[in-house]
Amino acid sequence: FCSQKGIKGEFSNARTPQQNGVAERRNRTMIEATRTMLADAKLLVTFWAEAVNTTCYVQNRVLVNKSQNKTPYELFNGRAPAIGFLKPFGCQVMIFNTLDNLGKFEAKGDEGYFIGYSIKPYEESSSQVPEGSGNHNPTDSTFNPLAEQMETLIVESPIPTVSSPVPTAC
Repeated sequence: FCSQKGIKGEFSNARTPQQNGVAERRNRTMIEATRTMLADAKLLVTFWAEAVNTTCYVQNRVLVNKSQNKTPYELFNGRAPAIGFLKPFGCQVMIFNTLDNLGKFEAKGDEGYFIGYSIKPYEESSSQVPEGSGNHNPTDSTFNPLAEQMETLIVESPIPTVSSPVPTAC
């Protein structure tokens, strides 16, 4: 299987991720992209898991393997990925409401934010992160209870960071 997919096996010591520079670089790239997406969308850090999943999804379809000039998706599936449907993370979306009994002239859409390709949009009015259930009905009311608990842990003050002094040339 590995030789058919162009995978070269290399051995390293157990529990030493430093020896796998390719994976470490890929993880760092993913975390940096996730941080950028959250900042650009102006979404709370509580959406970090959705942002990481979206980053992974997008990077598997757009990053090119230099040695074979193909995306990871293309290497694994044998065909080029469709990317015409990709949307910016955190962009506003309208969710079509088919469940509520709406009056003749009431709006049939709820506002939300796009937070991933395999889950439903985040509805600001409910302030809950929906669970990815595979159900493509964006108005389904199944929510992740852990996400509800995370909403109560919002920190109002910025998280302190430690910066190392940068040497300057004299």
